[in-house]
Amino acid sequence: ISITSTVFSPLQCSARHPNGLSTLRDFPSVVCWEEGEHVSMVVVAFIASIIPITCLGIAIWVVHILPQKLCMGDTDFLTSWAFLVFRFRGGAYWYALCFLGRSTAISLVPAIPEVLLQIVAMLLVLIGSLCIINSFRPWRVNKANIIDAIILSGTIVVVSLSGLFIEDVDKNVVAGFCCAMLILVTAFIPVAIAYGLYQRIMHAKVGKPYSHFICHHKAATGSFARLLKMLCSGRPDFKGKIFIDSDGPSDLDKLYDMVGNQTDMLVVLCSGALLTRPVCVGEIATAKERNVNVVKVIFPDFSEPDTGFIEQYATFVPDLTILAQRGVGLISIQGALQYLSDRPKLQLPARLSMVVMQELSAKLTQGSIATTALALMEDAPGASSAQNLILPDHSNWEAVTAAHILAHLLSKSTSQAATKAPLVLGPDMDLPESAATLIVVCTSGAFSQSHMLRTVMLAARSGMSHVAVITDEGFRFPTDNFLNDNQALVASLTGTPEQLLLILKRIFEQSAVSFNASGSEESLVKKASEVAERMSKGPQFLDWENVDIKGPGEKDLKVSSIGGKHMVLV
Repeated sequence: ISITSTVFSPLQCSARHPNGLSTLRDFPSVVCWEEGEHVSMVVVAFIASIIPITCLGIAIWVVHILPQKLCMGDTDFLTSWAFLVFRFRGGAYWYALCFLGRSTAISLVPAIPEVLLQIVAMLLVLIGSLCIINSFRPWRVNKANIIDAIILSGTIVVVSLSGLFIEDVDKNVVAGFCCAMLILVTAFIPVAIAYGLYQRIMHAKVGKPYSHFICHHKAATGSFARLLKMLCSGRPDFKGKIFIDSDGPSDLDKLYDMVGNQTDMLVVLCSGALLTRPVCVGEIATAKERNVNVVKVIFPDFSEPDTGFIEQYATFVPDLTILAQRGVGLISIQGALQYLSDRPKLQLPARLSMVVMQELSAKLTQGSIATTALALMEDAPGASSAQNLILPDHSNWEAVTAAHILAHLLSKSTSQAATKAPLVLGPDMDLPESAATLIVVCTSGAFSQSHMLRTVMLAARSGMSHVAVITDEGFRFPTDNFLNDNQALVASLTGTPEQLLLILKRIFEQSAVSFNASGSEESLVKKASEVAERMSKGPQFLDWENVDIKGPGEKDLKVSSIGGKHMVLV
């Protein structure tokens, strides 16, 4: 502020004197715009203005490329410009420009000739800043947001009261300003009405922005929701847009507005713990209040809310403050739960497959939906010549859906040949002789499943390459205690448990790729590309031709026909 005020001080002229002339505030002997001396000062001021303008330009450049530098991990850049942006929380780094812009505007206010207009301009700057602070809370420390808001509020009061001390007010200026504000306010009313009518007409003619809004418990069905959106959006007969609540704004008011005013159908993924999540229950209550169509997708572990659960909901979920703050009370919640019980449902079978997911996406994208129980259908065995295979833990639905998401994304990065398209192995499928890549989905408890361990040993016997990609934050690498914790399981699979442990440890000698299947589609595409790159140069299992394997699959493996192929572990 001090630099900019000094630079532009030649523009700060005082009110006109009785003789009709005005002089500089800092140099009363210099008459404004009447002498060559003042013109020279103005020229110097504009030349010196290069300094603050350059600083603002550099700040704009830093804010513009900051996301790119964060993705690159450029620590030198981040350290150099930490003073500018790191005072603000992630996602609000842009406020650095608002902060600098506010300071610049305050320093330029004295250049306005009329004192009344100076007060108005100062109030506009301060009130605008206060609105931004209250809306976005940009400071990294929340107390800083509170302090900044208090300081701005106090300054606004002081500046407003200062208008009472203005002498010799130009009534023409006041009248002109009041007329301008009255015209703006009057013109705003028909504009607002016209905009509201336009929105209603467009909604009636074109429809709401989103045809489906997926409500789900992210920890339990995040991957399922992402795969469902990909399948529905990929159907050739479907032209709508689908939104997942976990992709939405952090502001719940905006999220609920999307449910109530911008969505045709709310798809509720009813997993076991869904109704204990206040945010999800709030979405259901909003849909009921705004007459939005609601359809349930029932998971095997879900129980319909009974009368006791509904009446005692505040006991099961005691903290409902987040909903009460938005006008959703206990009565509204209980009504929403009863309403949900009466809505049509699509019942999922005990075991998930891609055929089931495709049937589910087809039913959700058709016109009307009736209560249906989806039959248990296994995926087709697939082409015997498939080269790229994915093996998930079929007892974990999130692992299965993560496997299908990865298969879908990898199919876009490989050639279009059928043999290159990734095939998700079913629980009873064997490795085809043409197998070139095996992708094993690593989730919590995956290595406690017999089909997972047997397939890994078969891959080790054939000398496949491997890349570890982890899709579950709860996954833990096998340690020396693995054999003790799984004695019965290991004994049923191999007579050489030490070999199995070495095979598992070998898998993780190279750093793993994290694949968060419930993340944004953009991040998933990047991670899938990284997996594809790892597949082409992953390390191999060596010297495991004689590994001892019990049970089905041993006699069917032809090592000579698939030796030297690839395995990727997810």
